[in-house]
Amino acid sequence: MAEAAVIRALAFYGPLALVVAAGALVRPDRRRAGAALLATLWDLAALLAVNVVAARAGWWRFDTVGGEVAGVPVEAWLGWALLWGAFPAVLPRRVPAVAVVAGLVWIDLVLMPLGHPVVVLGDDWLVGEAVAVVAALVPGLLLARETARRRSLTFRVGMQVALFIGLIAGAATQAVLDATGGSWARLRLDRPGVQLALQAIALLTVPALAAVGELARRGRGTPYPFDPPDRLVTSGPYSYVANPMQVSMTLALVVWGALLGSWAVVGLAVVGAAFSAGIAGWHEDTDLRERHGEAWYAYRRHVRTWWPRARPWVGTTAALYVAPGCDPCAGVGRWIAGRRPAGLRIRPATDAPHPLGRLTYVGGDGHETSGVAAFARALEHIHLGWAVLAWLLLLPGLGRFVQLVVDAVGGGPLAEPVGGSAPHAA
Repeated sequence: MAEAAVIRALAFYGPLALVVAAGALVRPDRRRAGAALLATLWDLAALLAVNVVAARAGWWRFDTVGGEVAGVPVEAWLGWALLWGAFPAVLPRRVPAVAVVAGLVWIDLVLMPLGHPVVVLGDDWLVGEAVAVVAALVPGLLLARETARRRSLTFRVGMQVALFIGLIAGAATQAVLDATGGSWARLRLDRPGVQLALQAIALLTVPALAAVGELARRGRGTPYPFDPPDRLVTSGPYSYVANPMQVSMTLALVVWGALLGSWAVVGLAVVGAAFSAGIAGWHEDTDLRERHGEAWYAYRRHVRTWWPRARPWVGTTAALYVAPGCDPCAGVGRWIAGRRPAGLRIRPATDAPHPLGRLTYVGGDGHETSGVAAFARALEHIHLGWAVLAWLLLLPGLGRFVQLVVDAVGGGPLAEPVGGSAPHAA
C-alpha cells in the first residue's frame, strides 16, 4: 500500500516539478503559457479516452482503489497530461519536435514497467503506447507550437473544436449513464419527445459553431482567450449577441438536463453561465476594451451580452452584388431587399470592384464570399430566424453540398463574369 502511494505521488509531482523547472528557465510569455495550458487540456481528454480503451483492450489497467476517474488514478492522469502537454510546450523552441517526442516516449517506455503494482501491463501494452502517442502526445505538441507561433489557423481552430466537442460528449455520455443507470437503452431514443429534444440541442449548438467560424474567418483567431482574433468581430452571431457561444451551450445544457431529468446537468449550465458572466466576462471585457477601445464601446452599446437582438446591429454597411439580366439573381436580390436587411445594400454586379460570376457578398470589413455563402451572409442581415438558417448554410461541408445542388439545377456561375469597371463603394 505504501509503495502504491509513493508511485501515485511521484506520478504527479515528478511531471509537475519538470514543468515548474522548465517554466522558470524559459519564462514563457502569456501566449506561450496559454498554449501550454491548451496542450494540457488536450492531453487530459485524449489520455483519459486512451486509458479507458486500454483497460477494455487489455493493454494495461490500474490496480488502485480510490481517487480515480474512469478507473484512472487522478495523480497518474494529471501527471501524464502535464508531462506530455505543458512540459514540451514550455521547452526552448530550438528543441526539435521529433527530439521532444522521442525523449518523452523513451521516458514512458522506462517508467510504465516501473509503475507496478499501480500499473499492470498487458502483453500488447506497446500498442496502447503507440495509440497514446498518436492521439495525445503528437497532436498536443503540434497544437501548442502552432498556437505559440500563431500559425496554421485552420488546424488550431479544428483542434479546439474537437477538444470542446470531446469534453461535451464525454460529459453528456456520463450524464446519460448516471441518469439511466448505465444503460443507453433507457433513454428511449424512439420517443417523439426525446427526438425533438435532441434536435433542439443540435439546433442550439449551431450559433456556437457559427461563432467559432466567424472568429476564424473574420478575425483570424480562435475562441481560446490566449489565442484571440486580431480584430474585433461584430458580424455573424456576434451582430445579435455578444456571447453567442456561452448562450448557445448554456441553453443546450439546460435542454439536455431536462431531457435526462438531471439537476446536475442543469446546475452545470447555471454554474457555467455564472462563471461566464462573472470572472470570464470581466476578463474578456477588460481585454477587449484595452485592445479595441472605442470600437468595443460602440459595439457593446448596441449588443447585449446574453439577450439576443431580433435584428442585427451592423457597424459598417455591406454590399450584395446581383448580376443584371439574370432573372434568378434578380429575384434573390428583390426578395432580400423586400425584407429590409440591416446594413446591407443591394448593388448591380456591374458596380463590383472586379469581375463576378456569382451572387457576391462583400462585408464592410472586406470579407468576400459568393454563391450560397453570399446568400447566407445576406440572410444574416434580416433577423435572427433567417440568421440561424444562414449559420447552417455556412457550416463546413453543408454549404458546399447545397452549392453543388444549386449548381446541378441550373444555378451555376455566369458564362461571362460582369463588373470590375467601377470602384467598390460599400
